[in-house]
Amino acid sequence: MTEHPAASHAAAPPGTEPGTSSSSRGALVIAALILLLAVYLTVGLITMDVPDSAQPPGPRFYPLILTVGAYLLAALLALGALRGGSPSARTSAGARGAPTGDTRALLLAIGAFLAFIVILVPLGWLLSATLLFWAIAASIGSTRKLFDLGVSLVVSAAVQVAFSLGLGLNLPPGILGGIF
Repeated sequence: MTEHPAASHAAAPPGTEPGTSSSSRGALVIAALILLLAVYLTVGLITMDVPDSAQPPGPRFYPLILTVGAYLLAALLALGALRGGSPSARTSAGARGAPTGDTRALLLAIGAFLAFIVILVPLGWLLSATLLFWAIAASIGSTRKLFDLGVSLVVSAAVQVAFSLGLGLNLPPGILGGIF
């Protein structure tokens, strides 16, 4: 027996079109927000006052990288959402109720970022960024705590060196200010 084409759409939740899911719409909303951020960054780049004495790469270099990355991310998110989202999002789209692992990871990452904001000035960039990167790795499920701590320290030190030597900017030294 053949099923009538309209019958397959009868199971769709009310208010949704066939072939779309709330995760796809959510991804489109996030893509739109990232696109707005990219436009805001573009306006900032265009209106930025750059002194004639600025040395390459200059103050527009890093914001330009972020702007291009934001445009690419927005495009990729929108394309993925229009194609139907990720397979895991499609299989769990109907599940409601208890927070998923993704919600837990998001909340842990937000908490880590808020803690980073609070401890940045007293502890300094090197220590607070190390703790932030380590907490983010833990929030997404890494089980190699000591390895993650080492990688976090190396990455935060590399960022500090890039800002100090590459841009001539000093990140907050915190309690390590007199040592380095």
